[in-house]
Amino acid sequence: ERFGAARRFYHEWLELPEWPASACPPTTMGFGAPRCGLLITRSHDAAVEPMRKRLGITVASLEALERRLAENDWSVTRLRGLTVCDQLLITHDPAGHRIEARPNYRI
Repeated sequence: ERFGAARRFYHEWLELPEWPASACPPTTMGFGAPRCGLLITRSHDAAVEPMRKRLGITVASLEALERRLAENDWSVTRLRGLTVCDQLLITHDPAGHRIEARPNYRI
């Protein structure tokens, strides 16, 4: 089921902390920071426009994320620019939403 696949994707592979069930309304689950995280709702009409609904996240290591996704046969696109700070990993979640991950650099 896609709900379980979404839990694996966001919690295990992207390593976003999962909200406790008591913090989520019925038929939902949440990930990330409690006040500004991601709330996923179960829906019967799963039409997705990938470019309309997308999520941008920062991660400690794009290499580690790319490795975790590759180990699970998940499709990713890695883009590199001219500088070390200009890197991007693009993938899609189990529902088809576009996910853009950038490295978290301290300035």
